[in-house]
Amino acid sequence: VVPVVDGKVSFFNNQGTVDLLADITGYFSK
Repeated sequence: VVPVVDGKVSFFNNQGTVDLLADITGYFSK
C-alpha cells in the first residue's frame, strides 16, 4: 500500500511541476 501511495504522490508532484513549467513557458512566450 505504501509504495502505491508514494507513486501516487510522486505522480501528482510531477504533474504539478509540468503545469508550473508550462505556465512559466506561456508567460515568457507572451
